[in-house]
Amino acid sequence: MLVGSIEAAALKGQSVPDAPLILSLAQGLLRGTSVPIMPTKRGSSVKRSILSPLHPFLVNVPPTVPQAGMVPRAFLPLFWQLLEDSRPELSESWLNGEEDERNEENSSLIEGLRAEVLAALVSIAEEASTSPERKKLRRKLGGEQNLEYFGDLRLVLERANELEKLLSDLGALPKAVVDLEEKTQLEPLREFIDQQTDVTPHVAMLLSHLHFSGVDEVVALAKALAKTDDMRSIASTPYASFVSVAIARVEVSLVDASHWREELFGEIAYPEALRAALDQLEAFDVAADLETVRTWKTRLSDIKKSVSKQLVSDFSALPTQLELLLCKSEKDQHKDTKALQKKCLRTLTIVGYTRHFADLLGMNGQLDKLEAQIEALFTKGVEGAIHEIVHGSVEGHHDNVMRLDASIYLAQAYFGSEYTALLRKRRNVAIKQSQVGSVTAVAS
Repeated sequence: MLVGSIEAAALKGQSVPDAPLILSLAQGLLRGTSVPIMPTKRGSSVKRSILSPLHPFLVNVPPTVPQAGMVPRAFLPLFWQLLEDSRPELSESWLNGEEDERNEENSSLIEGLRAEVLAALVSIAEEASTSPERKKLRRKLGGEQNLEYFGDLRLVLERANELEKLLSDLGALPKAVVDLEEKTQLEPLREFIDQQTDVTPHVAMLLSHLHFSGVDEVVALAKALAKTDDMRSIASTPYASFVSVAIARVEVSLVDASHWREELFGEIAYPEALRAALDQLEAFDVAADLETVRTWKTRLSDIKKSVSKQLVSDFSALPTQLELLLCKSEKDQHKDTKALQKKCLRTLTIVGYTRHFADLLGMNGQLDKLEAQIEALFTKGVEGAIHEIVHGSVEGHHDNVMRLDASIYLAQAYFGSEYTALLRKRRNVAIKQSQVGSVTAVAS
């Protein structure tokens, strides 16, 4: 979401500070946002090639409601551990071999290895067909949900060729669902889903990952396949999985965004990622009228409440932090002023665009109060600093200019360029007046 937001801004000619560095950090950071991955050799490119059919189904963090077709990356070390413990001969002969000797770019070798891995998975699943053995497998994997991920992974590998053929049969897909061809694209898709309903969520994930990145387009696809806009009717069809996948993607994008809070360049990355996720939430809310489907309605409501709670938490410390930065003397300020400025910058940026989503999140009242506090604190800080620059002591001049500069720096994120330009003019006038006052005092 963050990467897409930065790239979209670039296409519009908008500048995002430090964008190249943020983009380079994004993938590595987000892949570590769920359960920490234990140090191991299991991250080789050979293994990534083996599981390449799984890549469109991998997520950084799973949704709160488990979704078929979504496997968290943190599960993969457990998967490799199980495979190597259960089938050590497979591990010794392939998985820990030298990559250059195995030539991972040779597709036939990778396909052969993938077939061996799949055969091992099928064998492990068959051995766990009885209740006692199933419990053992569940314990090895660390719980029921991980056992579900194991089944999902196996299913993807089993149907990889069929899913690939489906994409080939559909041909080049347009960017918008409305442009899909009924006979040549929608009808084959319906036939595939009708015949293989167990992989409908995986088809939804695959298409949303490769073609229809907007969740509103995923909902539109469900409507087109079901030949109705009525969500209650869609809920009783196999195409309901498309709507469930769209909801899960919204939630995952919001959780992904939250992990940027305290990271390097978080003052820029977190607001950008959160805004992109909120755009997805809004797009879904507009595309899908869930009033008649209680399960979906409740889930979407829970997601909105969670976001609102997160934002209230983000906003709670802002008035105190702003007062320390803008209204206190240097000696009374926070010890790490730069860190405090970054936190305020991040939060003010979010407050600035949250107003657009206030109705969606039910936050109008909280934002009204917070915005009034912010404006009052900026007024107090700016007027106080200017007064001290003009009339204060020479000893405190530098500190007062620094306070005013902090106000200007933060005002850019919240009030915009016009207000910031006005503050800069007032700053320059105040400094000139202080110099005139000093000369007059010395002359007298």
